[in-house]
Amino acid sequence: MRRGFTFLEILLTVTLLVILTSCIAFNFVTVKDKALLDDGVINIQTLIRFSKSHSEIVGKPVKILFPEAELGDEGESLRQKYPNDTIVVLVDGEPLETVKYYVESINNSVHVESSTHNEIIFYPDGMNQSCLITVGSVSVDDPRKLEISINAFTTKIKDSDESTDSNF
Repeated sequence: MRRGFTFLEILLTVTLLVILTSCIAFNFVTVKDKALLDDGVINIQTLIRFSKSHSEIVGKPVKILFPEAELGDEGESLRQKYPNDTIVVLVDGEPLETVKYYVESINNSVHVESSTHNEIIFYPDGMNQSCLITVGSVSVDDPRKLEISINAFTTKIKDSDESTDSNF
């Protein structure tokens, strides 16, 4: 009666375990990179909803600026004033401290590739201008781009194949 395993059986088992572990680790990194963009867009939506509500509550306009969006001289001056920021929220010309967490999270997960305006202003009467923003992930391994369309009542997020509506 034979006891134990041969060297070849052990070597084959270890090789298969290494291959399976590598596949799982690779897939985990890919999922993590894609989650950056998705989380960043969700935080942008939350920031938009908050800014709209905050403007109505305090009775002052709230501005969301996009320093990375390349729109002429005004865009360049925003990039110089806010060099490390993807998005900035201002009330009376000062950064809004209550959204600091969302702004940092957005800055660490996405970058604004383009925007139809350098800023969106939310007015106390509930109105705002329409804007189309294209964002990408800060991860070089996620080539996706998402478009966020903002109007007075809804935001729409459009990936290459699908779009979803969110009412304010």
